[in-house]
Amino acid sequence: MGRRGFTTLELLVVLALMSLFLLAAMPALVRFYQTYQLRTAASQIQIHMRLARYLAVKQKTPYRVLIFPETDGTSPNSYVVERLDGSGWTPLPAYRFSFARGGVRILEGSVVEVRFDTFGGATTVGGSGAGLIFLQGRYRSAEIAVSPAGAVEITER
Repeated sequence: MGRRGFTTLELLVVLALMSLFLLAAMPALVRFYQTYQLRTAASQIQIHMRLARYLAVKQKTPYRVLIFPETDGTSPNSYVVERLDGSGWTPLPAYRFSFARGGVRILEGSVVEVRFDTFGGATTVGGSGAGLIFLQGRYRSAEIAVSPAGAVEITER
């Protein structure tokens, strides 16, 4: 008669080997996930900046993106897209975003406001660099640059 299964010892050896492989791969997986979070956050901001620019040109009304950097760990670490109407700046409810739990921080020194005019041009307010938004993940960082012409580009560091 042939064998029909595995012994307990064989199962334990396979389980131990799988555990070792998983243990060796975990740091790389965690690092990959945190880099993915940073890239996703940077892309999300870039997309919403481009959307605000597009809407400003299409609807012939100024739009802006307000950025709330993390200053001391208690600030919102978020941004919002707003439209200028007759009563002032109105936030678009569907375009309020926060990175509170994502492991990504908007750093102090980033611009605090990017305005897009009806021709697609951008004006930035605040920050230490001209038109730069600084993001920090656990292992990497990214800069989002907004040019006066309205172009929005991401550089990872």
